[in-house]
Amino acid sequence: MAELFNPDLPRLKLFFLQLDRMLCLVDADLYNHFNNEGITSSYFASAWFITLYTNSLKQNTDAGVVNENLLQLWDFFLLSGWKAIVKLGLYILTMDSQQFLTMSFEKILTHISDSPKMVLEQQDHKQTLY
Repeated sequence: MAELFNPDLPRLKLFFLQLDRMLCLVDADLYNHFNNEGITSSYFASAWFITLYTNSLKQNTDAGVVNENLLQLWDFFLLSGWKAIVKLGLYILTMDSQQFLTMSFEKILTHISDSPKMVLEQQDHKQTLY
């Protein structure tokens, strides 16, 4: 994690490149639409990668409860490494691909900020994600 926070952010930049490249391979239409709108993963994914998606969910501080799906993602991260975090990012983008294709720059960025929360609060995504 130290490479995420050093002055040049080499690991974070690598994750942006990986996510953009994987999106190009998996969903070229969405990748091209993002390009046309001037959007790269650096616009939205830094918070995902730096916080391991904790910024996307509220913790129930009264009961000290953390979202079960987030804990499962962290287990996947501990077993598989950073590819788990990048893979979830790709899943988030492709899950709403058809909707993103109809949106403008501002709407895309607004919707993307809520997308991890929707994914991590789902009960039926585990098989697809992991």
